[in-house]
Amino acid sequence: MVKFIKTHDLYSVIKPLLYVSKAVGVAPFVLEGELKNRRLRISGPAVVYSVLVLLILLGRQISLIREIYLFDLETVFKTAAVIETVTYSISTSGFALMFLLKRTDMYKILHKLSLFDELFGDMERSYNSALLFLIGQMCLHLVVVLTLSITVSSYVGLITFIDFVGRSATVNNLPIILIVDTQLFNIMLLLKQRFFAVNLKITDHLNENHNTFSIRPRNSKVAISLITQIPKVTLMDSSFDLPCERFQYLKNLHEFLCDISELVNCTYAIHMLLNVILKFIAIVFNIYFRLLRLLKSDKGQYSDDVWEWVMTGMLGWYVLKLGGIVWACASTAREANRTAVLVHKLLSKTRDPGVKEELQLFSLQLLHRKVQFTACGFFPLDFTLLYSIIGAVTTYLVILIQFQLSFANPKQNGTVSAVLPVSTSSDLFTPTLPP
Repeated sequence: MVKFIKTHDLYSVIKPLLYVSKAVGVAPFVLEGELKNRRLRISGPAVVYSVLVLLILLGRQISLIREIYLFDLETVFKTAAVIETVTYSISTSGFALMFLLKRTDMYKILHKLSLFDELFGDMERSYNSALLFLIGQMCLHLVVVLTLSITVSSYVGLITFIDFVGRSATVNNLPIILIVDTQLFNIMLLLKQRFFAVNLKITDHLNENHNTFSIRPRNSKVAISLITQIPKVTLMDSSFDLPCERFQYLKNLHEFLCDISELVNCTYAIHMLLNVILKFIAIVFNIYFRLLRLLKSDKGQYSDDVWEWVMTGMLGWYVLKLGGIVWACASTAREANRTAVLVHKLLSKTRDPGVKEELQLFSLQLLHRKVQFTACGFFPLDFTLLYSIIGAVTTYLVILIQFQLSFANPKQNGTVSAVLPVSTSSDLFTPTLPP
């Protein structure tokens, strides 16, 4: 582990993402308090800044959409480009608006995750790995964006590239889209780490490793009544020497994590829905644009395929990020539901009546607290979604290509051959490349 990275609590892990989100205007919070006793607070000036960013963003989206009315939709290719631009504008505006409206719920999620760490007391060793993983993601995003930007600007020229950035819906909305992806991915991983920690305690007892099956809350002043109905019991008074007490505590901790999962699902439901729709449309149309170029026998005004390689890289990035978010949601739900398997294994092995009774109550709770992440209830975010997307992408590509072929008459063929060589990106503006 890198020694110069010091993490004291959960807020040390999320601090890089918090600062970037604040700069973009989607995190109206301030971090206050001393180390190991820090809390987020919704800040009035930060909320005002977020509102100003939202208004500027909405104005920019309206400007981009107004340009569509000046766009002659004479081919399926151009119509597809318009649809993709509108999707980017609506999705990004929805992201920013929901971040502002759901700011209280976002605060509650982080506060409850931090509270769980205090109650569980054995999460410090996971902080460094979580922070390094977050920094790695942010560096990867930066490297990809810089690589694509340098590649395009070196080929088309800096002035043309700046003009392209000003007109491109994809580039204009990229910062907020990256923030959404990174927040979703890392919140899921934080939840997964904590479900795994609870499961690890159960596994230790299952393997009869009683030396490691211990619970040491970090803050002895936090009352257990925060997460359970047991009255007048504090962590200072509870040594958890008896296995039944430990399982009772783990049961309440698991229920607390299930509550956090429901809050995450409620808070980010619209984000997840818009995110999947955005990436689905981007993948469909990018594959469609690349197929149109691939099927042409000449290169038109292009001397090489630099722009095509850039857009192919963007396509791969969309696929990777969609797969990453689905994997994070699915793996977190799987880890949460794995607790039931461990409890039933332990239930069949134990002979202690008190432990057996507590495990039966735990099993009953798990039966009614299944963790699943959905996009506003429309579809679950698991690997079946990827299978459905593959089938849908294939279907829509066939439809789009059939529509394109329906223009197969001399006049429209001439129009298409004049358009396709010089416009092979999904944006409404494509720089004029040198011959």
